[in-house]
Amino acid sequence: MNIFLYFKSLIYTAVENTYPKILSDNEIKVEYPKNEDYGDLSSNVSIIIAKKKKLNPRDVAKELSSILLANEYISEISIEGAGFLNFKIKPYFWHKFLKKLVNLGHNYPKIDIGNGEKINVEFVSANPTGPLHLGHAKGAVFGDVISNLLSKCGYNVIREFYINDAGNQIKTLTKSLEIRYKQLLGEKIELDKDCYPGEYLIDIATILKDEFKNKLDTLTNNDREEFLKNFAVERILKIIKDDLSKLGVIHDYFISEKKLIEQNKVESCIYFLKEKNLLYKGILDKPKSEENNYWESKEQILFKSTKFGDDIDRAVIKSNGEYTYFVSDIAYHLDKIKRGFNNM
Repeated sequence: MNIFLYFKSLIYTAVENTYPKILSDNEIKVEYPKNEDYGDLSSNVSIIIAKKKKLNPRDVAKELSSILLANEYISEISIEGAGFLNFKIKPYFWHKFLKKLVNLGHNYPKIDIGNGEKINVEFVSANPTGPLHLGHAKGAVFGDVISNLLSKCGYNVIREFYINDAGNQIKTLTKSLEIRYKQLLGEKIELDKDCYPGEYLIDIATILKDEFKNKLDTLTNNDREEFLKNFAVERILKIIKDDLSKLGVIHDYFISEKKLIEQNKVESCIYFLKEKNLLYKGILDKPKSEENNYWESKEQILFKSTKFGDDIDRAVIKSNGEYTYFVSDIAYHLDKIKRGFNNM
């Protein structure tokens, strides 16, 4: 049931009974009133008829109202302004309409206003350092609902998850997993204060011990660290994907920050920003009331984010040459644009 089409048909029938063949159904407009206090729906049909018949539009409105009020779903009709008909609909109608929607489920007709336009909806994007928590679940449901609504409206929706699998947090994850692994082998060693204490790493370390000990024993230090890093991220991502699947949330793409860096997309982004004269060397003022993970007393490469409404400029390259998460995020969004997404 299309609400507007239903009431348009209702009004057309009333017009035909009173002023036969004066209007086509295409000339009748039904819309939401500008002021919601006036009612649920509004129509200017009385004004159109009055112009054609050279009558007082409010008189036409009164005549049509007397007919339309016989409908079981209309509780009240008010006449406003030059002769607008404003309808108040009985709750029973909305209950019936919602019940029909529920029964139709995914077969409810699409509203094709998107015309296949590509939209990127990035959501959840939890750090791959541990399982999802309830806050992530809320974001997962919210993002999935937005995606479903956009799809129903005819947009070509891509659901995307951005994996922050580079930087210090992944180094800490690797270190935490290795300590858990050594503990399982009987070594007397404790987690450092900065390590991840969750028991999920014991489970992952157990798989390492049972299935990959022989391989680990043959690796050099650098290769071993890289293996542990990839193993930890892959296993935690599997936990995340399994939990999302139980919620009925499926992403089309998982985009890796690490791969963006390896594919030189972050470096290209920095070059792009330099060309736009948006980067400079500088030292930020120490923040007074909030933590800033990128603050250093040394010179860094800064992005002129205050030019775009930010309260401070933001570091993109640390004094030691490492990229910040912020510049990876810029590169990620630039990559979305290059993939053809004008709406995100």
